[in-house]
Amino acid sequence: MARSWVYRRGGSAGEVSFNVTPLIDCAFQLIIFFILTSQMASESLAKLELARPQGSQAVAVERMLARRVIVNVLSARDDPGSGATDMDRASLYKVDGRPIGVGDLEALVGLLKARKKAFGDGECLVEIRADRRVGFGYVEPVMSAAAEAGIPRLSITALMEPVR
Repeated sequence: MARSWVYRRGGSAGEVSFNVTPLIDCAFQLIIFFILTSQMASESLAKLELARPQGSQAVAVERMLARRVIVNVLSARDDPGSGATDMDRASLYKVDGRPIGVGDLEALVGLLKARKKAFGDGECLVEIRADRRVGFGYVEPVMSAAAEAGIPRLSITALMEPVR
C-alpha cells in the first residue's frame, strides 16, 4: 500500500495570491509608449508636401455637363390619368422633355444614340433622375439603353419631389 504525505505548516493550507502591481505598471508604460510614438508619427506625416494639380478640373466638368442627356423616370402616382396606386411603378420616361413609353426601349436607345451623335466626338453623360418612389426595375432599362447606345458614363439621382 502506498503512503501519501501531506505537509502542513501552521496547521492550515497556505493561500495562493498573485501580485498584479508589476503587470499594471507594465501596461501603463506600454500605453504611454504608444501614445507618444503615435503623436510623433502624426507630426511627421503633417509635414508632407502634396502634389497639387497643374490645371483646373472644373473646365472638364463643365464640358461634360454641356454634353449630358437628362432622362426623367416619372412615377405612375403623379400621372393623373393612370389611376395607379402602386408605389414603385413608372409611367413615363422623359428624355430632355420628350416623352417615351416605359416599354419602348428601342425608341429610348435610338434617341440616346441620336443625342450622342449630335454631340459629336467626345464623351457624353446620361443623367437619370428618378422619383424616389419608383423601383429600380424601371431605372435599370435606362441604364441598359445607355450602354447599348455606347454611353458609359451615368449619373443617377433619386428626386424627393415629383418631376413634371
